[in-house]
Amino acid sequence: MSSYAIWTTKIRKSDEFDSYLILSFTNGTLILSIGEAVEEVTDTGFLASIPTIAVQQLGQDAIIQIHPGGIRYIHADVKIVNWKAPAQKSTQQATTNQRQGAIALSSGELQEYQEQKQMTGAITALSIGPEG
Repeated sequence: MSSYAIWTTKIRKSDEFDSYLILSFTNGTLILSIGEAVEEVTDTGFLASIPTIAVQQLGQDAIIQIHPGGIRYIHADVKIVNWKAPAQKSTQQATTNQRQGAIALSSGELQEYQEQKQMTGAITALSIGPEG
């Protein structure tokens, strides 16, 4: 069995070294811990039973796993949030950076996602600049 995609990723932006090696296969995903030894781990929050389309360390302390069924947001404390692709649609392609991601659905739709910020005080106003 050969992998069709491989990633390394940190858990937190501040980590000096990558923590995981992720290998995606047509029938699942293998997650390996990188340390003094490289070994399989199962308590990471990743979905191992499905192929992975993209992996990205996001924001200060999270990882996203993009898979055909949607997006899995894994916070460093293993708090997990799932976004499911709309009914009868699947994720086909994805691109990411440390603050945002975009996915292409099987219907031809593009969807964009951005890191969400938690503000420490009351939000009293919002503004979006003009287009262009």
